[in-house]
Amino acid sequence: MTTDIRNLWFVEFGPHAAPPPEVLALLKDSTLCDLSWHNDVCASFMITQTVYDVDVRLWIHPADPADREYPDIARYCVTNTIVDDGTCYVGDDLVEALRILRIETTLADARAALTDVRRHAPLVDVRS
Repeated sequence: MTTDIRNLWFVEFGPHAAPPPEVLALLKDSTLCDLSWHNDVCASFMITQTVYDVDVRLWIHPADPADREYPDIARYCVTNTIVDDGTCYVGDDLVEALRILRIETTLADARAALTDVRRHAPLVDVRS
């Protein structure tokens, strides 16, 4: 039996961790991929189509605060491993969380592209 990788959140955290329907739709059309892992505090997702290997994630805690490891934490969090403290958004607004996820993923891809260009660009002496 194979596990549907779009539903790792269910395998790792159970039905109480169900993402909102908007996220399920983005999983179904492969806009998002599910990176949920049982050692994490909650389910996590990232945008599927990135040019570079960037780790910008949307973390989704269960809807019921009583089901969360930390009941006082907001439902949504967006993190970017390139940013200094890593946290880009914390709140309860899914629309805002998805907007920040898209922006941070685009910026992380652009930063990676710039680094790649700099690594391969010939040095030019502009003094002459």
